Order: sequence, then structure tokens, then C-alpha cells
Amino acid sequence: MTVAAFFSLLCFSLPGYSQKQTSDLASEVASLQLGMKGYILGKQLTPEQKDLAGKNLIKDSFEGTYKFQDGEIIVVAEKDNDTVLAVYKRNEQATIEQAKKMISGLMGEYGEPTAMAHDKLIYWAYNDQGKIAEDAYQKHREKGEKFDVLATVKFNTTLDIMAEKKDKNETGTIYFIVSSDPLSQEFMGVK
Repeated sequence: MTVAAFFSLLCFSLPGYSQKQTSDLASEVASLQLGMKGYILGKQLTPEQKDLAGKNLIKDSFEGTYKFQDGEIIVVAEKDNDTVLAVYKRNEQATIEQAKKMISGLMGEYGEPTAMAHDKLIYWAYNDQGKIAEDAYQKHREKGEKFDVLATVKFNTTLDIMAEKKDKNETGTIYFIVSSDPLSQEFMGVK
């Protein structure tokens, strides 16, 4: 995955999104406790995690960040203070069964999703109060009302996960990413 493609994933905006201005945005995001394998979005890496990062660095990282792998999980952290900016997992040759397993794991971790789009995208959206329920999200959307989205967990696939007939031999790309648009934008200096 190229650096540009990765940061386009980070800057995925939900309808009704407005940038949140806060002096301690990372702490607010970290309070949501979103992440995987102990890597919490907005929280600094522990000394053990930093040690593991140093042994498993991935070369193509965005300026001011470093990226490393822990098993199948990839973590992006800010170079200056080791704050977790994103956690993701990607599989370029996944089967429908692997896609279902990833979705099931995400639902086990994060509960019912906030929204699904085009049978290929599922996401969980969070504001400063916690996860945004699907019905509340839909009501706001129907009324054209805006609300702040602080962080998201997004699953995406090139496979048609809702197809009536599924080719068990078909493969495609699946991934999930845990990220915060406001935190990423703050890091990149976007106002």
C-alpha cells in the first residue's frame, strides 16, 4: 500500500463530519479505547510496543510517522511522541470466508456497526459520547444534521459479501482500519 493511499484511507470523511477543535485531541480519541492487540488510537506506545516496533519497522511511512507490523496488524505512530495514529490489517488475496471472519471479529470487538454502504463497506463511527448507533446516524443523515465524528473503524472489501451466490474460490482485497480523521488532520496540519 502506498503512503498516499494509506493517508487517503485515514482521511475518509463521513457525511455530516465537521473538524473538531481541541487542544488535547489525542486524549479524547484515546478515551474511546479503539484499537487492536493493545494498540489504542490516540495513545502513546508502551516501552514494550516501542521495542517491538523498532524490530519490525516497515519502510514506506508518511513523513513524521513510522509504521510497523505486529503479526498481521500494522500500526502507524507519530515519530515525535509515539502516539498511535492508525491500526489496520489488509489481505490482498482474501476469500469470502476470510472476509466473513474479519467482519465477525470486528463485530465481536465493536458491536453492531453504525452503517453499511454498497455491500462492501461497513463502519463503526464514534463521537465524544461513544459509538453512534445506526438509527441515530440515519436520523441525523435524513434531516441533514451535522454531528462530529471523532473516530471510525472501517471494514472494506472488493468482494461482494452480500451476494446470493458466492464463489468460494473468488478472492479479493479485505481490510479494516481504526483511525481518527480529526487526529490525522491535526497531525498533518490540516485546518
